Amino acid sequence: SEFRTWFPGLRRTATEFVNPEEKPRFRILAWPNAGNAEDMYTNDSVVNARLPTSPLLDWCRKNGAEMLAVQLPGRGGRMKESFAESPQAAAKALLPIVASRLVDVPYIVVGHSVGTWLAYEFVRLAQKEGLPAPVNAFLSNFPAPDLPAEERPWTPNRGMSDQKFKDECRAWDVNEAVFGPNMWPTYKTILRKDFELFDRY
Repeated sequence: SEFRTWFPGLRRTATEFVNPEEKPRFRILAWPNAGNAEDMYTNDSVVNARLPTSPLLDWCRKNGAEMLAVQLPGRGGRMKESFAESPQAAAKALLPIVASRLVDVPYIVVGHSVGTWLAYEFVRLAQKEGLPAPVNAFLSNFPAPDLPAEERPWTPNRGMSDQKFKDECRAWDVNEAVFGPNMWPTYKTILRKDFELFDRY
C-alpha cells in the first residue's frame, strides 16, 4: 500500500497499533537528515551501535506512541522513484497518505537537518488543509526556514566538483564510510538531491 511505501519501518519498530479498536496515545512523524533513510528512526541498531535499543523507540514503546518515520523517494525500497523536487512537493505527496491519522490522535513532529524544513512545510500544508497542528515539534541542527539564502551556513552544491562536494559533506559530518568506492556512487546521488532540497528552498 502507499502507506507502507512511505512508512516501511513501522512494523519493525514494535510500536504499531494493529487492532483498530486500540489507538496510540501519540503518533510521531519523523523526517531524516540529508542522505539518510527512515531506518535512522525505526532500527534500534542504526543510531548508536553501543546501545541495545534506540532511546526514541524505547520511549515510544513505553509511552504508547506510534513511530511514523518518513521514507522519502529515491532511497531504500523507493530507490527507483524520482526524488522530491522541493520540501513543498514532498509535503503535498505525503499529506493525503497520512492525513486521516492526524485527526484521531495527537501527533508530534521530529526532524533532523533538512528534515526540519520538510517537517515545517508538511505542518504548514496540514494546517492550510484544516488539519490539527502537532502538539509538539522537535527540530534539530538546521537554521530557521526564513533565513535569507546569503546567510545560510553552506555552499550550494550545484556545479560543485565531486571532490568539493565530498568536502562539503564532510563539513556536515557525513560518516566517512559513505565516501568509500562501494558506497559513494549511491550516496553521492542521494546527498546531492537532498542538498538541492535546501539549496533551492
